[in-house]
Amino acid sequence: MFQPILEKAQLAIAEVGKENGFIYIFDISSKVVLFQSDKSIDVMPLVKKKLGME
Repeated sequence: MFQPILEKAQLAIAEVGKENGFIYIFDISSKVVLFQSDKSIDVMPLVKKKLGME
């Protein structure tokens, strides 16, 4: 039931990554972040925009 939603979200994340030249996009909801630099970017606003959720 959630599979189509997850697939759409994954596609949007992949497109945002490619469009912005990102090497990695991490899911930090697991609360395991070993290092985060000042150059880190929260891609959620970009993904929401891609999904039309502004």
